[in-house]
Amino acid sequence: MTTVGYGDFNLKDDGPALKIFGSLMMLAGAAAIFGIITDLLLSSRLQEFLTPRRRHMRNHVVLCGLGNIGFRVLEHLRKLGETVIIVEKHEDGNFVKQAKAMKVPVVIGDIRFSSVLEM
Repeated sequence: MTTVGYGDFNLKDDGPALKIFGSLMMLAGAAAIFGIITDLLLSSRLQEFLTPRRRHMRNHVVLCGLGNIGFRVLEHLRKLGETVIIVEKHEDGNFVKQAKAMKVPVVIGDIRFSSVLEM
């Protein structure tokens, strides 16, 4: 879009309205290219910044599911002094807010996938 005037399109003999429109199109094209390049460079950095950091835990219990029974198991494990991390399929599960309020890490995902356990 910014090559207007180099032989492919020439606005020299056109009216002022078309010259203004052409100039705006050149600027819009340059801005779009700048935006795409900026997005490519910064998107990975922003993703790192916005994604919670992984915790490297050892000697912990992975509790799969946080339904009625899972929450009771969580309460008992905490009473025993165990370090617990929860893997729950649904972000809006019944006890997810309570577990987060207890400062227990909750990973949202399907436990059947190994990528979930690597988090």
